Amino acid sequence: MNREKILLEIEELHLEKEDEILKIVNKVFDFFTKTDKKDPAWNWVKTEYCEAFKRKNHERGGRIKEATLRMKKMFAENPHIRKEDVMGTVKMYLNATDSRFVMFPHYFLKKGVGNNATYEFLNWYDKYMQQKDSHIGRTNKTNKMQ
Repeated sequence: MNREKILLEIEELHLEKEDEILKIVNKVFDFFTKTDKKDPAWNWVKTEYCEAFKRKNHERGGRIKEATLRMKKMFAENPHIRKEDVMGTVKMYLNATDSRFVMFPHYFLKKGVGNNATYEFLNWYDKYMQQKDSHIGRTNKTNKMQ
C-alpha cells in the first residue's frame, strides 16, 4: 500500500481529526522513505556498509535503500551498538565467509518476518564483541608466547 492509497482511505472515513491523522501518516512515510539527499547521516550505509559487501562479491552490494531502512530499525532497537562496531562486525563476517556465500547487506541485518526472521548481524556482533573484549589489555598482536 502506498501513501496515496492510505491518504484516500483516511479521507473517505471522514474522521474528526483527519488533518492530524494525515500529518502523522505523512511523517511516517517520510521517515521510512528518506533518501541519501534528505538524510546524509545515513550515507555511510551506502558508502561503507554496502560497499564492503560489494568489494567481497560485486553481485552483493545492492539494495541500499532496504539496507538503510533495516539499519535504522536495528539501531533503534539496539541503541548500544555503534557504527564502528557495525563495520568491525561486517569486516569479521566478510573475512570469515567465502565470497560465493556472502549475504546481501540487507539480509545480513534481517532476513524473513515474524518467527521466521533471522538476525545474522546480531550473531556476528556477539562474536565480534567477544573477540574485541578478549584483546583488552594486550600489548602484543600475536598469540605466541615469548
